[in-house]
Amino acid sequence: MVHIIQNYSEISDMNKFVKIISKQMKFIGSNNDPERIKAAIKNALMKNKRTIFFVKINEIMEYCGFAFCNICSGLETGADYLWINELYVESEYRRKGCASEIMNFIENWSIKNGIKLIVTTTGKKNKTAMSFYKSKDYELSKTVWVEKFIK
Repeated sequence: MVHIIQNYSEISDMNKFVKIISKQMKFIGSNNDPERIKAAIKNALMKNKRTIFFVKINEIMEYCGFAFCNICSGLETGADYLWINELYVESEYRRKGCASEIMNFIENWSIKNGIKLIVTTTGKKNKTAMSFYKSKDYELSKTVWVEKFIK
Protein backbone atom coordinates (compact mmCIF):
# COMPACT_ATOMS: atom_id res chain seq x y z
CA MET A 1 0.00 0.00 0.00
CA VAL A 2 1.18 3.54 -0.76
CA HIS A 3 0.89 6.12 2.01
CA ILE A 4 1.09 9.89 1.81
CA ILE A 5 3.30 11.76 4.29
CA GLN A 6 2.94 15.54 4.36
CA ASN A 7 3.77 16.17 8.01
CA TYR A 8 6.85 15.24 10.03
CA SER A 9 4.66 13.75 12.79
CA GLU A 10 3.20 11.22 10.33
CA ILE A 11 6.50 9.31 10.14
CA SER A 12 6.04 6.27 12.36
CA ASP A 13 9.67 5.09 12.46
CA MET A 14 12.11 7.92 11.75
CA ASN A 15 15.20 5.70 11.85
CA LYS A 16 13.83 3.35 9.18
CA PHE A 17 12.60 6.31 7.13
CA VAL A 18 16.01 7.99 7.26
CA LYS A 19 17.69 4.68 6.36
CA ILE A 20 15.77 4.25 3.10
CA ILE A 21 16.28 7.89 2.12
CA SER A 22 19.98 7.55 2.94
CA LYS A 23 20.26 4.72 0.40
CA GLN A 24 18.83 6.94 -2.35
CA MET A 25 21.14 9.81 -1.39
CA LYS A 26 24.12 7.46 -1.55
CA PHE A 27 22.95 6.13 -4.93
CA ILE A 28 22.87 9.62 -6.44
CA GLY A 29 26.19 10.58 -4.86
CA SER A 30 24.73 13.01 -2.33
CA ASN A 31 25.45 13.48 1.36
CA ASN A 32 23.73 10.62 3.16
CA ASP A 33 24.56 11.59 6.74
CA PRO A 34 21.54 10.51 8.84
CA GLU A 35 21.38 13.74 10.88
CA ARG A 36 21.51 15.89 7.75
CA ILE A 37 18.78 13.76 6.16
CA LYS A 38 16.61 14.04 9.27
CA ALA A 39 17.01 17.84 9.18
CA ALA A 40 16.19 17.85 5.45
CA ILE A 41 13.02 15.81 6.07
CA LYS A 42 11.99 18.18 8.87
CA ASN A 43 12.58 21.16 6.57
CA ALA A 44 10.67 19.56 3.68
CA LEU A 45 7.66 18.75 5.83
CA MET A 46 7.34 22.12 7.55
CA LYS A 47 3.87 23.65 7.65
CA ASN A 48 2.82 25.47 4.48
CA LYS A 49 5.37 23.71 2.26
CA ARG A 50 3.95 21.85 -0.71
CA THR A 51 6.00 18.69 -0.41
CA ILE A 52 4.85 15.09 -0.25
CA PHE A 53 6.41 11.71 0.34
CA PHE A 54 4.55 8.86 -1.36
CA VAL A 55 5.76 5.82 0.56
CA LYS A 56 5.24 2.16 -0.31
CA ILE A 57 4.93 0.08 2.86
CA ASN A 58 4.56 -3.70 2.82
CA GLU A 59 2.28 -5.87 4.95
CA ILE A 60 4.80 -6.05 7.80
CA MET A 61 5.20 -2.25 7.83
CA GLU A 62 8.61 -2.10 6.14
CA TYR A 63 9.47 0.71 3.74
CA CYS A 64 9.80 -0.70 0.22
CA GLY A 65 10.21 2.52 -1.72
CA PHE A 66 9.29 6.17 -1.89
CA ALA A 67 8.86 9.19 -4.10
CA PHE A 68 9.65 12.63 -2.73
CA CYS A 69 7.72 15.31 -4.58
CA ASN A 70 7.04 19.04 -4.67
CA ILE A 71 3.88 20.66 -5.92
CA CYS A 72 4.86 23.63 -8.07
CA SER A 73 2.96 26.29 -10.00
CA GLY A 74 3.55 26.37 -13.73
CA LEU A 75 3.17 29.19 -16.21
CA GLU A 76 3.27 26.71 -19.09
CA THR A 77 0.51 24.51 -17.63
CA GLY A 78 -1.46 27.37 -16.10
CA ALA A 79 -1.91 25.06 -13.12
CA ASP A 80 0.01 23.07 -10.56
CA TYR A 81 2.46 20.36 -11.56
CA LEU A 82 4.20 17.67 -9.53
CA TRP A 83 7.99 17.53 -9.49
CA ILE A 84 9.35 14.11 -8.48
CA ASN A 85 12.67 14.87 -6.81
CA GLU A 86 13.46 11.30 -5.87
CA LEU A 87 12.04 7.90 -6.71
CA TYR A 88 13.66 4.98 -4.95
CA VAL A 89 12.82 1.30 -4.47
CA GLU A 90 14.71 -1.05 -2.16
CA SER A 91 16.71 -3.61 -4.18
CA GLU A 92 14.67 -6.61 -2.97
CA TYR A 93 11.45 -4.98 -4.26
CA ARG A 94 12.76 -3.97 -7.68
CA ARG A 95 11.17 -5.53 -10.75
CA LYS A 96 8.21 -6.60 -8.60
CA GLY A 97 5.87 -3.71 -9.40
CA CYS A 98 6.77 -1.45 -6.46
CA ALA A 99 7.82 1.55 -8.58
CA SER A 100 4.78 1.07 -10.81
CA GLU A 101 2.51 0.98 -7.78
CA ILE A 102 4.03 4.23 -6.47
CA MET A 103 3.78 5.93 -9.88
CA ASN A 104 0.20 4.74 -10.46
CA PHE A 105 -0.75 6.07 -7.03
CA ILE A 106 0.95 9.40 -7.78
CA GLU A 107 -0.83 9.71 -11.11
CA ASN A 108 -4.26 8.95 -9.60
CA TRP A 109 -3.60 11.30 -6.68
CA SER A 110 -2.52 14.00 -9.15
CA ILE A 111 -5.70 13.68 -11.19
CA LYS A 112 -7.82 13.98 -8.02
CA ASN A 113 -5.84 17.04 -6.90
CA GLY A 114 -5.83 19.07 -10.12
CA ILE A 115 -2.20 18.40 -11.03
CA LYS A 116 -1.78 18.84 -14.80
CA LEU A 117 1.79 17.65 -15.33
CA ILE A 118 4.27 15.30 -13.65
CA VAL A 119 7.97 15.99 -14.16
CA THR A 120 11.19 14.33 -13.04
CA THR A 121 14.79 13.83 -14.14
CA THR A 122 17.13 10.89 -14.30
CA GLY A 123 20.76 10.42 -15.21
CA LYS A 124 21.62 9.96 -18.88
CA LYS A 125 23.24 6.62 -18.02
CA ASN A 126 20.33 5.34 -15.92
CA LYS A 127 18.87 3.10 -18.62
CA THR A 128 16.67 1.24 -16.12
CA ALA A 129 14.95 4.44 -15.02
CA MET A 130 14.57 5.68 -18.60
CA SER A 131 13.02 2.37 -19.65
CA PHE A 132 10.67 2.48 -16.66
CA TYR A 133 9.47 6.01 -17.44
CA LYS A 134 9.00 5.17 -21.13
CA SER A 135 6.91 2.13 -20.13
CA LYS A 136 4.66 4.52 -18.14
CA ASP A 137 4.26 6.80 -21.21
CA TYR A 138 6.54 9.57 -19.95
CA GLU A 139 8.35 11.59 -22.60
CA LEU A 140 12.14 11.65 -22.37
CA SER A 141 13.54 15.02 -23.41
CA LYS A 142 17.02 16.33 -24.05
CA THR A 143 16.75 18.98 -21.36
CA VAL A 144 19.99 19.83 -19.56
CA TRP A 145 19.81 20.04 -15.78
CA VAL A 146 21.20 23.37 -14.57
CA GLU A 147 22.04 24.07 -10.96
CA LYS A 148 23.98 26.36 -8.66
CA PHE A 149 24.36 25.87 -4.94
CA ILE A 150 24.08 29.14 -3.04
CA LYS A 151 26.25 29.51 0.04
